[in-house]
Amino acid sequence: MTTAFAKVPVPIVSEAAGQLDLTGRGQMAWNVIISWAGQFVFIVAGFIMPRMIDRRLGQETLGIWDFSWSMVGYFGLIQAGVGSSVNRYVAKYRARGEMDKVSEVVSSISMLLCVMGLIVLVLTAAMSYLLPFLWHQRLGARVADAQVVLLALGASLAVEVGMGGFAGVITGCHRWDIHNYIKAGWHLITVAGMILMLRLGLGIRSLALMSLAGLVLADLNRALYAFLLCPEMCISLRFVRLSMIRDAFSFGVKTLAPSIGDLLLNQTASVLVASFLGPAALALYSRPRSLALHTGMLVSKLAFVLTPAASALQSSRREEELRELFINATRYAAFISLPITVGLSIMGGPLLLLWMGPGYANGALVALIAFGNLAMLTFMPAMSILAGLNAHGRPGMVHLLAAICSVGLVSLTLGPLKMGLEGVAMAVGLPLTIGYGICISFYACKRLGIPWTAFLWKALSMPLLCVTPLAICLATFRVLMSTQPLRGLWLGVVVGGLLLAIVYWRYVVPHSFRTRVLQRAGMRKSDLLTDVE
Repeated sequence: MTTAFAKVPVPIVSEAAGQLDLTGRGQMAWNVIISWAGQFVFIVAGFIMPRMIDRRLGQETLGIWDFSWSMVGYFGLIQAGVGSSVNRYVAKYRARGEMDKVSEVVSSISMLLCVMGLIVLVLTAAMSYLLPFLWHQRLGARVADAQVVLLALGASLAVEVGMGGFAGVITGCHRWDIHNYIKAGWHLITVAGMILMLRLGLGIRSLALMSLAGLVLADLNRALYAFLLCPEMCISLRFVRLSMIRDAFSFGVKTLAPSIGDLLLNQTASVLVASFLGPAALALYSRPRSLALHTGMLVSKLAFVLTPAASALQSSRREEELRELFINATRYAAFISLPITVGLSIMGGPLLLLWMGPGYANGALVALIAFGNLAMLTFMPAMSILAGLNAHGRPGMVHLLAAICSVGLVSLTLGPLKMGLEGVAMAVGLPLTIGYGICISFYACKRLGIPWTAFLWKALSMPLLCVTPLAICLATFRVLMSTQPLRGLWLGVVVGGLLLAIVYWRYVVPHSFRTRVLQRAGMRKSDLLTDVE
């Protein structure tokens, strides 16, 4: 199987121009692999920290932590999607060799982001002050803890917004590996510090301050690497251009719609759960939702590298390669999202039992959340590629409308219908499935000139076939060992994982990658030919 992701992780030399290919396709496989490796740190930390907070500080405190993160998420809208435009324009102008434009873009947007960061800081202080008046009934005696946590997390967001341009420079240079080294490395250090604080008997306020310190140091590290990767870049007020700020706003407004949608789906839904059912119920809802979010992050690591690559391909007028990239990216997104969705749907209850204990083991809730996010995860590359083409306005509005419908349905299920957390999961998932599975995928195909039905067949047929043995294996062990769920979980994961690995090795992993692995394993040429046959 030949694919856009089968290339070696070094820059490609263009035969026509005799110059380095700055589209980033040659580094794409390496960037995705490193992104996944970095995300593994967040997945492990996501399993460890909630359990430790729950065990040492209690379920109510864990709910306060989730609530504070949900509130801080609203302030991220202040940047209006402007920060996300940096990597697109850096990739675009570097592909053209216009380094003076790179300096203008980064200088203009960085100045704007610094102002936005200050606004975030002011709003955080105001919200922290108002918290006792607005949420005292639900938070009770823990409202003071929530105030400190909200201040610390809001301050970290303010720094992240103000220095967001440097992350865009790194990714615009297609160095997602460095971006993820910094992100994962500092997160690992931060989590280690938080674990130490919990073992010393410190509370949630210390955890928030440690989180702030780690995020600030990570942003400073990104700034240093941005100048090392792009030494020709100069950031100064003399490079600030109003035209660049207008272009960034134009791009950002299109990105703002899906950002608001994500906010509604995650933060607003969480706030509604806390409002109707309390912080403890939010902790119960947030754990299975975090499993789905980890899956989303794995797919997003693939999708993020597509925006600058699509921008560079468009500027080079390589339309056929762009269509190929879209189909292959969607196929690989399905290869990631389908097996995890199937695994969570069948074994989600035992997994939560192992992770958090019997009080959290709601298998139906996990299954509803997992399937509700499947369409969005599978077609996430479409949004990233359309962003690279600066054609993500209408899809962004579809995402926003789906999120608004979800929030309305969540209010209905928690209020008059009283359907509980399962109703929340269905209310969130149904509009997303329609919006991404039909509307956004169809629009992307129309924009790129690909028949929709042909695209679905090319992108999804092989992933569906490859995941079938895993689904049968997990379902079999789940039924046969219904009275021993943990043993069924381990056997299902081992046997099903082995089946999936065999199938993926034969039909999913690119031939060039398999050849390199086998050669490094010391296999002879005859063995390699046998493997190919």
